Amino acid sequence: MGRRRKRSSRVSPQAPSHLSDAAPFDAYLVAPATYNTINAFRHGIANGLITTTLAAACLGRMERGKTKILIAPTMHGSMHNAILTESLQFLASMGVEIIAPREDYGKHNLPETRPLVASVCRAVSTSRLKGERSS
Repeated sequence: MGRRRKRSSRVSPQAPSHLSDAAPFDAYLVAPATYNTINAFRHGIANGLITTTLAAACLGRMERGKTKILIAPTMHGSMHNAILTESLQFLASMGVEIIAPREDYGKHNLPETRPLVASVCRAVSTSRLKGERSS
């Protein structure tokens, strides 16, 4: 019988790229942002991949003006209640940009690609014309 080679189980001391400040992102887009994700993020609950990334990598950088966070709420219209409204208002007051959903069939659907891309481009733009609309 051959000898088994023992595998190395070393963990890299380097943080994963999405959590590292070595090559940070200019913006984070959460689309679709579910009812659970929005409320968890608002209350600082990092219990999944998205909320952990937001808490670990994004929030502190956003507070220091080094990144933008955008969310696109997507859920059934009946879930848009006082709790969600309060969470969205709180996040907006912190600097999170809320991208309006596309209303269809009583649901708050994910916006089309073009408005999502435009929102991210506006968020990271350094142009003096940022926020200006052409006529």
